[in-house]
Amino acid sequence: MQTALSVEEARARILAAIHPVGPEQLCLDAACGRVLTREVCALQPSPPFTNSAMDGYAFRWDEVSPGCELPVQGTQLAGPAEPQTLLPGHARKVMTGAPVPAGADTVVRREDTEERPESVVLQVLPSAGRGANVRYKGESFAAGEVLLAAGTRLNAAAISLAASQGCAVLHVRRAPRVAVISTGDELVELGNQPGFGQIINSSAHAVASLIRQAGGSARILPIAPDQAAGCRDIFLSAVEDADMLVSLGGVSMGDADIVRDVVAELAGGRVDFWKVRIKPGKPLAFGEVGAPSGRRAVFFGLPGNPLSSIVTFYQFVRPALLKAQGLTELLLPRLTARLLAPARGPRGRRAYLVGRLAWQAGEAVFRPHTDQSSGGLLAAAHSNALGIVEEGVGSLEAGQEISVESLPLAT
Repeated sequence: MQTALSVEEARARILAAIHPVGPEQLCLDAACGRVLTREVCALQPSPPFTNSAMDGYAFRWDEVSPGCELPVQGTQLAGPAEPQTLLPGHARKVMTGAPVPAGADTVVRREDTEERPESVVLQVLPSAGRGANVRYKGESFAAGEVLLAAGTRLNAAAISLAASQGCAVLHVRRAPRVAVISTGDELVELGNQPGFGQIINSSAHAVASLIRQAGGSARILPIAPDQAAGCRDIFLSAVEDADMLVSLGGVSMGDADIVRDVVAELAGGRVDFWKVRIKPGKPLAFGEVGAPSGRRAVFFGLPGNPLSSIVTFYQFVRPALLKAQGLTELLLPRLTARLLAPARGPRGRRAYLVGRLAWQAGEAVFRPHTDQSSGGLLAAAHSNALGIVEEGVGSLEAGQEISVESLPLAT
């Protein structure tokens, strides 16, 4: 009988077996969420020219005082322009983003002036003084500066930054390919009517969504039956095009729990462990599956109950997916909150409780849902965090502190 591992022991053994997937080149608009394998450097400074941060008037700070009147040397709109030099004692009307003429060092907001036909009265000077409302060439970054290091996960702002430097193609890690297999004769596919004793296969869709959210590519395979030959065929078809295989159900001690045996029978397949001291999700398997072709894939056997599969995904599969993409921050962000209701867990396992994390008067507070059953999808759907009751603690009362992991927002 295998000894159950702690969450940290299980996670460490999993991560030790994970290696980064290969690189690929993607067009800029397809690269959001991917991880860079090559740095992005500035091809030009930013801003590329000195420009105005406001609609207003550019002038020399040393030439003005509150209430003074200056003749206006034309207007500069944003867009293509010939370089201009400001005449002494003059102002030039400039729009936001327009080049500031050489010699000018300050811009006053248009609303702080009185505009006359050929002049402008500076009624209120900028409180910031010289340089106010001017964005100088290269003040954000210089040409050649590293803007995005290798290992950066690209968000929308990073995509815009790369685009500003003319990067139409980026070098990134490809998305890890993950096959999702639900097991059990009690399941029917989405769109089919369950018979007596059957349920719709919902867990696969939750896990596939979480895989995509973590940067992977998910493919849901047909339901594997509670029969060795049919189950083996599904697993073999998955290995040929997957970096990871996530099965749902069939790894516990029931008469129909055949997944561990099927994995061990595949070419070079093995199960490294299959018990973890966690609630929900104690029957959790990890190992490797193989095919006669020599293809191999990392194997995760998650519990089939929806809440169990979601919680164990966050603790074990998600960190593996992030590491496979070359990332180093692998765990959910954790903070301490005050409990708004009692929290219960088994003393021999670490409990992860779904609930709501919020802020009250600047303090983090957490309320666990009443329903913490492994099939508690309704509670999970309305949760944004996991509260943690450690092994040996058993229970926490309202008002006590609890460690909380914040769940990522859907993207």
